[in-house]
Amino acid sequence: ALGVQLAALSGLSQLIGWPDGNPLQTTMVWTDFIVPQFGFVALMAALDYRDKTGNGQLLDLSQFEASLHFLGPPILDYVVNQNQSMRMGNRCLYAAPHGAYRCQGEDRWCVIAVFTDDDWEGICKEMGHPLWTTDDKFSTLLARKENEDELDQLIEAWTVNLAPEEVMSRLQAEGVAAGVVKNGQDIYEDPQLRQGNHLWPLEHKEMGMFTHMG
Repeated sequence: ALGVQLAALSGLSQLIGWPDGNPLQTTMVWTDFIVPQFGFVALMAALDYRDKTGNGQLLDLSQFEASLHFLGPPILDYVVNQNQSMRMGNRCLYAAPHGAYRCQGEDRWCVIAVFTDDDWEGICKEMGHPLWTTDDKFSTLLARKENEDELDQLIEAWTVNLAPEEVMSRLQAEGVAAGVVKNGQDIYEDPQLRQGNHLWPLEHKEMGMFTHMG
């Protein structure tokens, strides 16, 4: 079947997008990537069973049902608590701040994810411990979640004055998860992709020397 339809049928699309918008379909169809892993395990188990018994197996694998494994928490929350999970944009139930923050330059962003008290201390240190970070409404994860709109504005007031690469490197040095939102040019110049031999210059019969993904 087609993953585009099954991502919607399984409920994955319902959780992707902004709270005030419609469900979104991502360019990467999750169900197409999830199910082969289940198929591989089932195939290996069937081959092992054949080697031991001489009998074959009929494998009936539903892309829809396999994909539901990745919706365990929202399914359980609905069954147990009757809570229907909704779209949250870039936010996360167990992290704050958590999002993409505007940086210096045109359409430049850095994603930041603060999960623990140590993460929070790390980002406060890099921001220079501004006075607002000592406010009780940002002292715990629960408090930060309750004041997340204001928190995001305050974080972005810091990031907007810095290049995304600087935000990333400074926060990573403190153990905080952060990464540049890269455009095509950034990816082409990415040192890790270059070191990993991911980009291959090959001769194209019409375009000449052309860079392909390895």
